[in-house]
Amino acid sequence: MINIVSIIVILSGIVLGLFIAQYAAYILKKNEKLASKYTICIALVHTLMYGLVYIIYGLSITGALYLLLTTALLGLSIVDWCSYEIPIQFNYFIFGLGIIRVATDSNHWLGYIIGMLLVSGIFFVIVLATNGKGMGGGDVKLMFTVGLLLGWKKILLVMLLGSVLGSIIHIIIMKVHNKDKMLAFGPYLSLGAYLTVCYGDKIINWYMSYIRNIAR
Repeated sequence: MINIVSIIVILSGIVLGLFIAQYAAYILKKNEKLASKYTICIALVHTLMYGLVYIIYGLSITGALYLLLTTALLGLSIVDWCSYEIPIQFNYFIFGLGIIRVATDSNHWLGYIIGMLLVSGIFFVIVLATNGKGMGGGDVKLMFTVGLLLGWKKILLVMLLGSVLGSIIHIIIMKVHNKDKMLAFGPYLSLGAYLTVCYGDKIINWYMSYIRNIAR
């Protein structure tokens, strides 16, 4: 049933979707605005993503934080896909959401701090080991900020989903275009984060139940 809150969420999805499309164009330093069809597509995708998050979390602090995270993830994905860079302002914004998350769920603060350092630490080691060729610093910062918002269990799932999706989709893209293409990891990590936001609890609970059944 559609109520006033649902309408507000839908309108917010449309307006912020239009905004994020133009903001991405601005960051990419395009003289012209994004083509209307792409702006509309981005707004539509953003609204659908908003709707799913709202259906799952309803009117809550967690839901509001995840809606705003969705906007940031879509925006940085567009920019990273086009430029292979994740603008720092997106990470600042997500970090702010993480601080609010810790403040509103202070009983589990340690899990958020571990989440902030866990995957970002792994990625940082990869950056050092490959001299920045295997992964960019933007991916490290992204996992640092998203980890603070989601906590250690979910950020591990983000890493897993992002890596699997990135490998599969990137191979398909290279096969289709029949040439090597540089991997922009941010969009895949963002997709992994969004899927974790929506289905992470179910996936983690299923996995833990599976492990317990094997251990019996």
